[in-house]
Amino acid sequence: MKLFSHIAMFAAGMLALASCSDESIGDIDVDDPFVQPGDRAATIEVPLRFHVEKPSLIGKPLVNDISSRAEGEGDDTTDAPEKAAEEAINDIWVFQYDENGNQLIVPRFYKVESSEIRKLNIRLAEGNDSHVYVLANTGDETWAQDKDLTTVEKFVSYEYPFTEDNVEMDEDERLLMEGHVESTIRKETDLHPIDIHLTRMMAKISFKYVTAAAAASLVVNRVIINNMPMNMRMEETPKEENYPTGEDFETRSVTLDNNFSSGKVYTFYMPANRRGSSSNTDPKLKNNGAPDKALYVQLFVSSKSNGSNYLYTIYLG
Repeated sequence: MKLFSHIAMFAAGMLALASCSDESIGDIDVDDPFVQPGDRAATIEVPLRFHVEKPSLIGKPLVNDISSRAEGEGDDTTDAPEKAAEEAINDIWVFQYDENGNQLIVPRFYKVESSEIRKLNIRLAEGNDSHVYVLANTGDETWAQDKDLTTVEKFVSYEYPFTEDNVEMDEDERLLMEGHVESTIRKETDLHPIDIHLTRMMAKISFKYVTAAAAASLVVNRVIINNMPMNMRMEETPKEENYPTGEDFETRSVTLDNNFSSGKVYTFYMPANRRGSSSNTDPKLKNNGAPDKALYVQLFVSSKSNGSNYLYTIYLG
């Protein structure tokens, strides 16, 4: 039986993910209630404005898939929990580095409690060419306290752990997002908002299979996603680069727990796994010709008519 003679497979991935100098800087008033241990300069209140980037689609769109609210303009209410989860901002960590990439103020955590999520007042230090980084939706106000993120280099090289709890999204979960901007901060009465464009740190993979009428006896019993990286990158991978690189990164396999049926869309989330491409065009050789540790999905299929079992392997990308 040829691979796709009975089952056609369509796959789509979206939401492309899915990133102190030693000299003194100004005087710090130790009686200032906003001064925190580790600050190298006094802070001022600055408006921060969020922009959640529109997802980029890779592959064929699925007509009955749930698209992100970020694809169009509108209010911040929705009846689809998944849409809200893909764009919602519950909290942020703010990091500020000087022009040399060294920590300027201690990282600060902010809850986003207002329904107006697009703008939030935060505290930053004045400085030329400051690098401001935002990490959204950790859900942990102590997250950065035990981590050495004192330079831009250390921040962008940190890999955020990915667990099986992140694979499927429900209405109470939020996608991790990261954004940064280089801006000169000045104390002015009419200080304009600093615009931060946030990128999701996970890719959204949506797929479905369609069983032909002649193969109605075939049933998908199990779906396993293989080669999910164990960590998420803090910065978005440039389009011209692959990530993860090398061969020493850890991966996991995850079994989707669903009642499977033909034509239904299944969605999961995962860290970036862009391992490159293959020049192979022979379907019979795809398993051997794929890049090492490339993402692939297995469908375990049985026949109700004769008891036969089949395994379909699909590489997404």
